[in-house]
Amino acid sequence: MNVASETTTEADPSDPASIRRANGRDEAYVKALSLLNILDAIVVFALVIPYIPYAFMHWKRQINAPWSVRPERLAYDVIGAIVVVVTLAAGLGLRRFRSWAMRLEILFAAGLLVMLILAIVASSRELGFGEMAGMALVVAALLTPFLNVPDLRNSPVFKPEYRQVIAATRRTVRVRPKLPRALKILTVVLGAIGVLLLVYSAEE
Repeated sequence: MNVASETTTEADPSDPASIRRANGRDEAYVKALSLLNILDAIVVFALVIPYIPYAFMHWKRQINAPWSVRPERLAYDVIGAIVVVVTLAAGLGLRRFRSWAMRLEILFAAGLLVMLILAIVASSRELGFGEMAGMALVVAALLTPFLNVPDLRNSPVFKPEYRQVIAATRRTVRVRPKLPRALKILTVVLGAIGVLLLVYSAEE
């Protein structure tokens, strides 16, 4: 049986399938956030980790890269590495419907905003308004899917009993990852405008 992620019905407390269908919307949202967390961790990893060796090679005088050891750049790299770990942990936690993963989302959002500020400050050249606006919009697009996280605070999907419900209905009820439509549209719009601004600024 396939359950639409937006399904919300009255649950029969004695029927695991009924409970699962009644909470299908929350479960689908949590599953989507889990996948996005893991994807975000990969994106931040790609933005940060490859550049960390430059600082070590500069300290060892193997290369001349003074930008890599500027305090704001080092702060960007350290916070970025922390964000990767936190975001990956949040994704794995949400995948198992652990409530503590919700608190990690706050750290993820805060870390991403700090990284945005440091990326602007640590830039080796002066950034134009279009570039800064594009970067801000891309970060906003990454954070937009998580706007409804506060609504999950009292969701039954994080209760231990719900994990038993999932185990009991794993073969009969399927809930696919799905974001609320409004968040999906807003994410695409913000991301598209941000990327266009970055591309336009790079061509100037």
